[in-house]
Amino acid sequence: MLRYVLVVVVVCVAAVPISARAASDTTICLNMGAALDAGVLIKGDDLAAASAACERAKQHVRSGTTLVKLVVAHGRIQEELRRRGGL
Repeated sequence: MLRYVLVVVVVCVAAVPISARAASDTTICLNMGAALDAGVLIKGDDLAAASAACERAKQHVRSGTTLVKLVVAHGRIQEELRRRGGL
């Protein structure tokens, strides 16, 4: 189910302005980090897409608190990618 939600989000991202895209990237990054912490099984391609979303979100964030959350979520995603041999 999570895979399908991510696919829809990624497709919709191409059609929205930058500020909305940054918010969407933030949501993808934080949700994927939370899903990993909850033990949800996630496909490697989705992890790679979420990692890229984290990178983009960190470039546009204005809140220090949100930046810290993004860094933690991105670290968790990268850790999982490394564990799987994806990086």
